Amino acid sequence: MPCFRDNPAKGVAVYMSFVPLVVEGHGFFSCLPQMILSRLRMSNCLIVEGAGIEWVAPSKVLRNWTEESRKLLPDSLLRYHLGVGFLHKDIVLPDLLARSLGVEEYGLNVLFQVITSLCSSEDGIKSMGLGWLSSWLNNVYTFLTNGQDLAGFGTELDLMDLKKIPFIPLSDGKYGSLDEGPIWLHFDSTGAAIDGDYAPKTFLRLHACLRTVSSALLSAAAALGTSCCGSSVVENVSMMLYRVGVHQLSAHQIVKIHILPYFYRDKNVQGHKEIMTEYLAFLVFHFQFNCYDCQSEKEQIIRELRDNVFILTNHGCRRPIEVPIHFSKEYGNPIDMSRLIQGLDLTWHEIDDMYLKHPINRMLAGGVLKWRKFFHEMGISDFVQVVQVEKSMSDVCPLPMNVTWDKDLIPIGSIAKDWVSEEFVNMLLQLSSTRDKEKCKYLLEVLDRLWDDYFSDKATGFYFTSDGERKIFDSSFRRILCDVRWIASTLDNELHSSRELFHDCEAVHSIFGDNAPYTVPKVRSERLLTALGLKTQVAADDTLAILKVWRAKAPFRASVSQMSRFYTFVWNRMNTSERKVVEELHDGPSVFVPSEFGVSLEDVVPGVLLSLKEVFWCDSTGSADQVKMVSTKFVQHTVQQHPVARILCNLYPGLHDIFVNRCGVDEFPHFHGYVQILLHLSAVALPSQVAKKVFRIFLKWADELKSGSLRCEDVDFLQKCLEEKQHLILPTTENKWVSLNQSFGLICWCDDDKLRTEFEHFDNINFLYFGELNDEEKEILRTKVSIFMRRLNIPSRSEVVTREIIYDGPTDTCFIASMVNWARPGHHGQKEN
Repeated sequence: MPCFRDNPAKGVAVYMSFVPLVVEGHGFFSCLPQMILSRLRMSNCLIVEGAGIEWVAPSKVLRNWTEESRKLLPDSLLRYHLGVGFLHKDIVLPDLLARSLGVEEYGLNVLFQVITSLCSSEDGIKSMGLGWLSSWLNNVYTFLTNGQDLAGFGTELDLMDLKKIPFIPLSDGKYGSLDEGPIWLHFDSTGAAIDGDYAPKTFLRLHACLRTVSSALLSAAAALGTSCCGSSVVENVSMMLYRVGVHQLSAHQIVKIHILPYFYRDKNVQGHKEIMTEYLAFLVFHFQFNCYDCQSEKEQIIRELRDNVFILTNHGCRRPIEVPIHFSKEYGNPIDMSRLIQGLDLTWHEIDDMYLKHPINRMLAGGVLKWRKFFHEMGISDFVQVVQVEKSMSDVCPLPMNVTWDKDLIPIGSIAKDWVSEEFVNMLLQLSSTRDKEKCKYLLEVLDRLWDDYFSDKATGFYFTSDGERKIFDSSFRRILCDVRWIASTLDNELHSSRELFHDCEAVHSIFGDNAPYTVPKVRSERLLTALGLKTQVAADDTLAILKVWRAKAPFRASVSQMSRFYTFVWNRMNTSERKVVEELHDGPSVFVPSEFGVSLEDVVPGVLLSLKEVFWCDSTGSADQVKMVSTKFVQHTVQQHPVARILCNLYPGLHDIFVNRCGVDEFPHFHGYVQILLHLSAVALPSQVAKKVFRIFLKWADELKSGSLRCEDVDFLQKCLEEKQHLILPTTENKWVSLNQSFGLICWCDDDKLRTEFEHFDNINFLYFGELNDEEKEILRTKVSIFMRRLNIPSRSEVVTREIIYDGPTDTCFIASMVNWARPGHHGQKEN
């Protein structure tokens, strides 16, 4: 029409207003609208916006566009990538007619098709520039936010499709899609950039592995200012990226989305030690801050790490859930494991110190302690790991455990909670089999140090009876400690099970002193003491068993007071079986005597055990005390021959009834005992010092000879001994010790003091000296002791001397004394001219 020549678009609009719709056809004309629409869809009946007039088909135009749309999608861009143009602005079509003709709405679907086409062509998206991409993201976000007609786009499924398109510019200059892996926006939840301690220079490898949105994109978005809706374009761009699936670059999200999934992949173990180290370093560093998300998720994160992460160890990469892993000395482990495992066939996994060399350790105060805490939460330990397991009751205890065990109360198939440690069992059995005493001593020291904090609660397991009552039993961990022979003793060089040994406490030490089989080293932990079952009280049978050990021990050291308590304890506890005690005491050396005289009863001194037959209670002559006055110690291996050492009354004054009346110890020394006393007296003292003691012994022998208690065989034995030169037990007036050997000349005792003065200067004549005797003692000497000496063939002075006056011319008379047959005592004197 002539009126539309200058503006054909308005003519098209008027024409289209007369096109009938399908719903408007009735009766005979019902098919007419469809025919018209079909012809129009196939004809170039619409005009494209732009310079000049271009007629196109309805499917080649977009309606409801804006000027902002034309700026975002120029005609050339639409024509090149979609083959369409914008519908002329003067052509306004009803919505129903437009849909019937196939005219597409401008909206999210068009924007999606454009970005898809751009990313499919070489350098297509890159050639558009980041400013254009910012506008595109802003437009998409505006459509989604304003709830406008989405033109069939905008569902979550469509957003998932968008993740497949590599339209996101990355910091390395490339473009990536979310399907290829997580992409991070370099902002935290507050909008502040992630820098400072988390900067790339601190975690270089981590940031190299992270795909982050190029900061130039946000700069370009910021340059656009505000959108048509008045909102910030940079904010809209960021929100659109988040909606598509880009992650905020926060430390917690890096942990959850990037680091943890990395650890789950086994293929990342070999050849990636530096990355694994840095990832764990990031975790340690992040856990130092008050991350809100970590307050609720940290426990889950640690659990996932324990189950999946590979730890660098001295034996390669290992998972804590698969093998026990331990701290090395670099991580502050107080245990010197080389003292325990060196030489054993044992694989001991220790954390590599590579973690301590990461740059964060220069930024963390107490970095080693923070690493320790982190790894400890993952199950890493200084020493062996004891884990709780479930077992059937038959596996836990095939035999009745103790008096509380009642099979009728245990349901069929009951499960027990037990504590086990395979690595500890392996270590303990090897130490026991190699009999390495020093390693075993160190093991006990380690357990004593760690028991209360780490192992005490693992000494017992438990199960529930049919009525719901909780019952406990010795755990497998505790049983292996008690059953294996691995503990050193103070008494020998062997290894023992714990139940064989004593704890060095007052109740035991007061009876056994230092001579009980105590543990080495001494256990300090009361809980470990209980778990090991060490003896803290002395039982009756223990004393006799220990006595047998003492008999084989040399040298033996003890205090008299302690031994006194020992004998008293033995007798009091064994009062119902006295015969057994006496037999045991007579069975071998049982009586302790010290090697020194005059020591305190509380002093621990060397000594020996003597048999009951080798000791006596006291010495009525006092001669033994005289030996003690001049001799303070003796050679230990000669105690059996030393008379003073064998006197018990001074050592154990309160035990007379036990030793003498019940055990049969002699009240006084026997004959041979006094012979030994005389020998010791002569060896340590001058006759002038002890002559009176010799007199008392001779008097005792004289009384016993008279009563018949002294046997003739004993007297003959003494006479035979006296004939030997070395048995110097006879004191003389010249303050010398002699015997009846002929080399000492004539030996006699003085019964006449006047005669003694006449002959005391003669050679080969020795007069016995019994000290300064009073009248009573002189009478005893003449009436009692003389009889005993005569039995020994020791004559008196008068028996070997005769007196006679000889006249020879006018000279004065002279007194001549003849000693007749002096070499053979018993003969009468003869005259001498």
